[in-house]
Amino acid sequence: MLAASKLAVYVDEGVLAQVSELGEVIRLPPHSVCYRRGDTADFLYVVLGGDIFLGEVDARPEGVWIGPGDLIGVTEFLLDERRTRDAWAGAEGVRLWRLSRSWLYTNGRFPHVSAFVFLLAALFPHLQAWQEALTAVSPNVQRLARTHCNHTHPAIQQLARQFQQDDPWDTALAIWRFIRPIPYRFGLWHMLASDVLQQGYGMCTTKAILQTALMRACGLEAGFAILKVPSHYVRSLLPPGYRPRVGGHIKHIFSAVRLDNRWYPCDASFSDGSLVVMAREVPEVAASRGWVFERKRPFNIVGQSAGWDPFDFELVLDLKDFMGKRPFYSHHNLDAMNTLLDKEQGAVRQLPFGARQAQKYVLSEPILARQMAFATLVPLAEVVYRLEQGE
Repeated sequence: MLAASKLAVYVDEGVLAQVSELGEVIRLPPHSVCYRRGDTADFLYVVLGGDIFLGEVDARPEGVWIGPGDLIGVTEFLLDERRTRDAWAGAEGVRLWRLSRSWLYTNGRFPHVSAFVFLLAALFPHLQAWQEALTAVSPNVQRLARTHCNHTHPAIQQLARQFQQDDPWDTALAIWRFIRPIPYRFGLWHMLASDVLQQGYGMCTTKAILQTALMRACGLEAGFAILKVPSHYVRSLLPPGYRPRVGGHIKHIFSAVRLDNRWYPCDASFSDGSLVVMAREVPEVAASRGWVFERKRPFNIVGQSAGWDPFDFELVLDLKDFMGKRPFYSHHNLDAMNTLLDKEQGAVRQLPFGARQAQKYVLSEPILARQMAFATLVPLAEVVYRLEQGE
């Protein structure tokens, strides 16, 4: 039941089945209210199907869209505070799993309290993601249009020295080998190359920004390749509930480098783990897992998988025309959107020490373990709750 939720990134399948037994499933008809601002927080919710909106119900359809696999009502649930906003079902209704707050105080033993401890530990990354969403600053589109590929940044310059070779082909290949294993993860593409480097993961556009910046820092002539592709390549990386929101075709952006008087595509977008996920829905991609960028050969993984001419792409030297475009999702959706990728590639958010300690004691002293996990969550929940109130 909860295996498709983002909890599955941090809780294994067997324990998650025990967690699901602690709660119940409810269904809300289209546009009906789940809770209102000021209500008591008796439950935590996981969206199983359909969607839900957070905001002011009287102002709908405006509101923060929350899709399948995501959680709502966590901070008030943990802090026993009143709801900070309304929550209502989308146009097709919503199916929710909900958990009573009474589990914070139930004095039972394994397996129920133990399962609840693992759930509490898994809430910490959710709160981190929610904090990031609430504190996100709108990108300066005009500035990013000029500076997104900031290859003169000190961190980019220092890293580029690691790849510099006497032969420019060897330099380009070394940079490609570095970029490709970086986890593929959906996010916002309005980023500087130096910020992508610090973040440590990216999607096709942001990985291309970093790759192109590193090549330019090494003195190579580098740019961006644009390829219009069927959207099933990207949809395959999303949980099923998010796939209908992606249109029929998308623009895939990756790096290109000019060597031997020719522009060579050198797509490093997809890590091996992301190709594993993609191949489940797009079988022709499976063979490409062993492909690599080689000297004097193009590497256009999507185009070549589809049987197209690998040199048939649009070349641009910057992405200024893309920096003003907005995705269908927001910061609030990112962790749930990346559930399949995080399960395959590994979680990008790590559990804090207190949560790991709670898991250590869960079998021998489940009540103590619950107290440890709760103590880890409360300080961050307080911060997020104040942000939700606009403080």
